[in-house]
Amino acid sequence: MGDTPSSMQHFLENLGLQGSDVDLRNFAVLEVLRFTVNIYPMVFVFQKGEKHLMEMNAAFAELFELTYSPGILDTNQVLDAKPGILSLLIGTFSEKKGYLSHLHYFERIDRLVYVLVDAQIIKKDELHIGTVFIFREISNFVQLETDLLRIDRLSTIGKMAAGIAHEVRNPMTSIRGFLQMLSHDLLDKGWEKQKGYTDLALLEIDRVNELLNQLLLLSKPVEFVLEDVDVNELVKEVAKLHESDAFIYQIQVNYRLAAVPKVKMDENMFKQVLTNLIRNAIEAMEDSGEMTLSTRYEADKDKVVIEVTDTGPGVPSYLNDRIFDAFFTTKEHGTGLGLAICQRIVHEFGGHIRMTSKGYGTTFSILLPSST
Repeated sequence: MGDTPSSMQHFLENLGLQGSDVDLRNFAVLEVLRFTVNIYPMVFVFQKGEKHLMEMNAAFAELFELTYSPGILDTNQVLDAKPGILSLLIGTFSEKKGYLSHLHYFERIDRLVYVLVDAQIIKKDELHIGTVFIFREISNFVQLETDLLRIDRLSTIGKMAAGIAHEVRNPMTSIRGFLQMLSHDLLDKGWEKQKGYTDLALLEIDRVNELLNQLLLLSKPVEFVLEDVDVNELVKEVAKLHESDAFIYQIQVNYRLAAVPKVKMDENMFKQVLTNLIRNAIEAMEDSGEMTLSTRYEADKDKVVIEVTDTGPGVPSYLNDRIFDAFFTTKEHGTGLGLAICQRIVHEFGGHIRMTSKGYGTTFSILLPSST
């Protein structure tokens, strides 16, 4: 037991076990316990007098963004800024009832975290001496389920939209042609005011046609031309096209571009993704602010990350799950298709896109596999 980690040693002592009490037949059990204590987020809660005490392992501290400290700690002091998990631990301890796979979620600075919690009541001589909690993070599974449901909805919407778009486009083309002919006739007769009406109608028809094009892009299979692309050069190229808009809205553009591997993608299609995200960032800040375009490489996941960050008012947390839904928009004149299309394109490249916003500012992150 000399090499037993501190947290495990205290845990065994709190159960009334000493290393010498465990014979060789239980060696395998100890090894499993050692693995569990070190790998899975775990906390042991017990009571001494009026105080609720706890001992956590490093994985628990990391999960809840706490400073890890081995040994026995005051539960209320350690978790004072985490009322959700504090209530769960104290409540379960007081009820003296265990459970398996209790779903709990909480907000971190960067994301919403979902965990399954197992609570095991520990007794000695029929006396309740404490409760062990083990946490299993399932955020990736929750996100995967959300993405699958969204893709299924997009598929259904896309099939309906494709049929509608084709039916609407033909008469719109005819109407546009007749309006152009009428506009020329009005110009020849000097009827400038009436020509202004036809010009306005043509602009509205062009807007409808653009919406139809987005619907078709959302619904129909797209043939991509994949090639190795320098992401940093692409980011700078697309951002340059929006410099005038940034200047008009008094928005400062910052670049934090790290050395990253190339990514296999369709360059033109990805330009559309970046254009949409940059335009959204500029519109979110209205009259002033900062937009930061950054790249980095996550070597452990072999992912290239492209981020667009603004200093706008942010997105309310209750809208986080809807922001990529087709036809959902927070803009007065938005179509609600831009981010849905972005998500579809990024998925086609084998990556995923996520949004983080916490009260102030918004960051859209695109994660793509490198081509190396």
